[in-house]
Amino acid sequence: MRLGPGHPDWVDVAKTGPAVWAALDGEARSRFEELFRAALAQAAEDFDLAPVQEVVHAWWPMAILGVNPDPEVEAEIKRFRDSGEDFSLLPPPIRDEDEARP
Repeated sequence: MRLGPGHPDWVDVAKTGPAVWAALDGEARSRFEELFRAALAQAAEDFDLAPVQEVVHAWWPMAILGVNPDPEVEAEIKRFRDSGEDFSLLPPPIRDEDEARP
């Protein structure tokens, strides 16, 4: 049985700010905090919580993957790292800094 909802080892993450924040770590958590706080500041101005909800919903998949890593993906990452090849010349992904997505 593949790890997923209903699997005995599955860890669920509620779609709430505190739950998503707790499931993230490192740079992902810092970026989530930054975007969440910006959305809260906007909500204080216009009384609309939609941007806050958008941040939480955008980061929820990353939170789920963080607490429920896919063993096949983890094995591939290990193989990639153990290969000894230098992939440092690959450019970083292009991201719009104003996006709510990770």
